[in-house]
Amino acid sequence: MSAEVKKSKPKSKEYPAVTLGQAIEFVGKFKDYPRGKPISYDVAAKECGVSSSTKSFRYTISSAKQFGLISTSTGLTFTLLEPAYRLVRPTESEAALRTLKIECFSTPKLYAEMLPDLIGKSLPSVSTIENLLVNYHQILPTTAKNAAQKFVDSATELNIIQNGVLCLDIESNSNFPTEINAENSEGNNTEIQNGSTIGGTPVVDAKEFAAPLNIPFGDKRKAVLYMPMDTTKEDAEYVKEMIALMFKRVYKVD
Repeated sequence: MSAEVKKSKPKSKEYPAVTLGQAIEFVGKFKDYPRGKPISYDVAAKECGVSSSTKSFRYTISSAKQFGLISTSTGLTFTLLEPAYRLVRPTESEAALRTLKIECFSTPKLYAEMLPDLIGKSLPSVSTIENLLVNYHQILPTTAKNAAQKFVDSATELNIIQNGVLCLDIESNSNFPTEINAENSEGNNTEIQNGSTIGGTPVVDAKEFAAPLNIPFGDKRKAVLYMPMDTTKEDAEYVKEMIALMFKRVYKVD
């Protein structure tokens, strides 16, 4: 009977149990090891001052693998992958390394499933993300809080939460701009940057703006409008409809 109960015990979906920063710190301990040579769990655990059987060590191994930093084998060994070497022995610009870190953050299967519903929106609280993980991503309630917290912690480490909005766009992260632009496939664009004016009225500081609204402008062009942080969903949709209507009437955009 106990065997049947044990057999039917639910298993949580895989999730990073440590942050990306912690995973990078872990692989950094082995940057002086022969490149491409497998490292045993026992050797790695000793390097970390723990036993290879401890949960924290196994969680770290699993997380580093999910972030695409290492590959593992059935022989209880792991090998550092190219992204790991690029991060622990950097030779590229900060922008390139930042791009790589965001790519690693987006690599875990769980995060890849979550991100499309979160990017460009106000990031929910940890408790709300916890509930989302349980309800829609097969994470057990006993582990969901930690999974949610690590997701938020990794995003915070990467500074990809801008004014409460999750944004993976590299340029937007490095300098979250206040701009309204219309651009076409030939690269022509009109934009209003910080410190500019619209009809003599100064543009408000970018910190007061949230995620952008992308409005089709015809001929593969679009207008990007940054809305104030306190804008409600209903107000944003209303503004979007009004501008789209203006484009239709003034520029004959369908």
